[in-house]
Amino acid sequence: MLVLPGWITATGPHLRTLCERHARYFYPVLHAHLARGGLLLALFNGSALLAAAGLLAQRGVALPWPFAPSILLQTDGTTDWLRDCPWHRDGTLWTTASLQETIPAFLDLLACTPHAELAQAAAPVLRF
Repeated sequence: MLVLPGWITATGPHLRTLCERHARYFYPVLHAHLARGGLLLALFNGSALLAAAGLLAQRGVALPWPFAPSILLQTDGTTDWLRDCPWHRDGTLWTTASLQETIPAFLDLLACTPHAELAQAAAPVLRF
């Protein structure tokens, strides 16, 4: 299981620059992880790294509105931005559009692991 935090940045162009700067380190790891069926959660604008790595092709994704255009510019055009979803699961990949929805998305991810019981126990405490 991998969790990508969001980037601290104010603009989409700066977000793309950050992704390009870290590409050689992260892209091989992300591709290998997903290829072997690993679970991956991208929080808020962390999905930009997935887009830049070509991992959002043919997927439905939840994206943060302020960064969505910049993230979509990094895709091949086949990514389906689900504008009304605060978070979304597509296979083994979770994306979040809202900071408030990172906990429910993370709990859903945990429910798909051997730690599903932990997710059930933590949900009433962590959710509003």
